[in-house]
Amino acid sequence: MVSPRTIGAAAATALVVAVAGAAVVAGNPFRPRPGAADGPPATSLATVARRSLSSQTSVSGTLGYAGSYSVSNQYTPSAVAAKARHAVDAARTAYDDAVAQAAYTNQVDASRVAADQSQLGQDQARFAADGCASHATTPPCAQDQQAVSADQARLGQDQVTQKNDQLHGQASVDAARAALVQAQDNQATGGAGGGPGGGGGSSIVVTWLPGVGDVVDRGQPVYRANGVPITLLFGDEPLSRQLAQSVSGHDVQELEQNLLALGYAGSGNLQADGTFTAADTAAVKRWQQALGVPVTGVVDVGDVVVLSGAARVTHLQVAVGAAVSSGAQILSASSTARQVVVQLDAARQSQVRVGDQVTVVLPNQKTTAGTVAAVGRVATQPSPGATGQGSSSTPTVEVDVTPGDPAATGTIDQAPVQVSITTATVADALVVPVTALLAQPGGEYAVEVAGTQGSGDRLLPVTLGLFDDADGLVQVSGPGLAAGLRVVVPGG
Repeated sequence: MVSPRTIGAAAATALVVAVAGAAVVAGNPFRPRPGAADGPPATSLATVARRSLSSQTSVSGTLGYAGSYSVSNQYTPSAVAAKARHAVDAARTAYDDAVAQAAYTNQVDASRVAADQSQLGQDQARFAADGCASHATTPPCAQDQQAVSADQARLGQDQVTQKNDQLHGQASVDAARAALVQAQDNQATGGAGGGPGGGGGSSIVVTWLPGVGDVVDRGQPVYRANGVPITLLFGDEPLSRQLAQSVSGHDVQELEQNLLALGYAGSGNLQADGTFTAADTAAVKRWQQALGVPVTGVVDVGDVVVLSGAARVTHLQVAVGAAVSSGAQILSASSTARQVVVQLDAARQSQVRVGDQVTVVLPNQKTTAGTVAAVGRVATQPSPGATGQGSSSTPTVEVDVTPGDPAATGTIDQAPVQVSITTATVADALVVPVTALLAQPGGEYAVEVAGTQGSGDRLLPVTLGLFDDADGLVQVSGPGLAAGLRVVVPGG
């Protein structure tokens, strides 16, 4: 069996694998020397050509979804108690603000009405002093009457505004008082009843879960704990502390980026600069109000799940109604990106490069292009139970391939595929059909060059280079070999 060699500066590309055994095309071993016992077979001629050549091989891979996430519960009784305190504080502040706003508005309205009444009194006094009761048609009296009428109209309008503001202010105060009472009741009872923000005593109960296969996007609930939606945010750093006004850091910047992406803030009123300001508090409150959770302006550790992107649920570790503790696993998920994983012989890891192109043969036998996205740096030894018949115990590294057309790969969770890999390339090579090779004594090879007029065929020794199994070609070199020569191949 021949181990092909790449001649000169042939550029080894993605996933260089052993081509030993590829030197013999299935069913077509190298031709024996002329004069074999059964006589020469029927032959034809092929031309020695110069072209770029590539060699490909096929390896097994697994098609599925990239990434693996494990979501655990961080929503704890202490977090519930903290939220209850925050809710009471926020409700008390809102009540105080409503009372202050109503009082301020009433004061402004009362001052305006008093000024209107004073001005009306002055204009009515001027009307009487000018004797307009009996001489109303004189020019001064006409002006006095016009002023009195304007004063009366303004006073009437301001009195209506005062009445409406009093009603609106009282309604705001009443609503704020009711919210404060409710928050205080929730704090006193531990939120029994399981409503948003409810603590349910010392236990946390999973009240909703997505289904396996569901995709959870940014801003959507990953699960519900005691009725509270635990939402998904995008980022690369899990939340590990409470985020509130005056703190700063990368986690704050992640929150700001998500609030902007979800539309609860705009670039005109919030900058993703990693500093939690009053603008952050206002945006968080808008977000919390939309979620239907206590509006505190504060984000606690258990409020969100931070992942790098949208998550596709692959397994549920608990059921709806389960009581869970802090750190308990809730579900497993993957990303939504399609991926092919190849376990490559670790000895060839250095020959693989990110960006190398491959062809993936799908379970339906259709093909799609792919690109090497990552090459593992840690070799693993297959476990004894994983090495059955046909399996290898050779250490491997993981090579991840991104399909060029993810939609073509379908939505199946896992499926075996074949990955056709370019193992090597060489530019401007002299090539002949593999079947043109003649085995010679001592493991050498030659091609039979067709003779010209007046001369017979002759054997020309060649050195083998790269094999292209797909096209059945081989790179050859040697003295006297040139493009355009005609060589003998089997077949009529």
